[in-house]
Amino acid sequence: MLCIGVFATAMTHYFAAGTLLGMLFYAVWRWPTQRRSIALAFAIAGCVFAVCWGRFMWQQRHLFATDDPSTTFLTAGIPHHAWVTALRILLAPLLMLFPVSGIAVPLAAIAGLAIYSGPFLKRVTGSPEFVSFWGCWLIGTVSVVAALDFTRQTDHLFFIRYILLAGPAVYAIIPMIALNFSRRACHVAGCVVLIGCTFNLPGIYLLDPADPRRMVRDLMSPPGKDDLLIIATDPADIQSAEVELIRIVRYLKPYDCKVAVLTRPATAEVLNAARKSRLVFVVTRGQSPQPYLKDAEVLESRAYPGLGRIWTLRME
Repeated sequence: MLCIGVFATAMTHYFAAGTLLGMLFYAVWRWPTQRRSIALAFAIAGCVFAVCWGRFMWQQRHLFATDDPSTTFLTAGIPHHAWVTALRILLAPLLMLFPVSGIAVPLAAIAGLAIYSGPFLKRVTGSPEFVSFWGCWLIGTVSVVAALDFTRQTDHLFFIRYILLAGPAVYAIIPMIALNFSRRACHVAGCVVLIGCTFNLPGIYLLDPADPRRMVRDLMSPPGKDDLLIIATDPADIQSAEVELIRIVRYLKPYDCKVAVLTRPATAEVLNAARKSRLVFVVTRGQSPQPYLKDAEVLESRAYPGLGRIWTLRME
């Protein structure tokens, strides 16, 4: 049964590999006398997976490259990438339930740390053997995706779909931790989560009136390899800048221009790249790009509700 379960999990998504690593760690740790049987079950499941799906993985190998046009949206190149990735790891558990923003971010980060560590604190958990199962599930799923982001400077954790398999662990850990205090606390925790999800439900299905296709279509010149695309924003709005970039890049065909995200005046490196570029396209929330790029000549400027303003510049 373990072999079948491992194979079925592997067939759901490539990033199920993290969940399986967490399960392997838990099984070997929980039942040390059966390590050989456990390892054999995982090995057989891996071989069957390779036979059934290996050919298709080889055909899709280009999707694992960060320079492939279909995956370049994952390499936004935001400032302080390591710190942003660490924050995303802490926010991941609550983002499985509802959006988190503004003043709720620090509280959500603390709650995320509690969800990660709670299953392994014997003073907190009443049944550590069972709760730690979900802890390994959660950490294994998130850690593999986070490792990709740290080592390859990508933004997989920005998209919940890549770690969605961690959701069941979050749903189990929250009431289990609360149950250690009292049955009433368990019910209260479940009600709070349910109410939070209910209030955020309309926003999840709200259609975004902003259409980035029009912004891309109206550019005076399609950005090419000799051009530079800049997303300029305030440091507090770095997440919005990422969304803006992803929206635009999604419809840039082909997408081979250089990209930069600015939260302050351009560095010497960015200025040098801008001067070497044929054109510079700057997306802002309405403010002029002059504070970010001095000595720039504005060739065109257009505003788009819900998206901001895109400027076409030439460096003097």
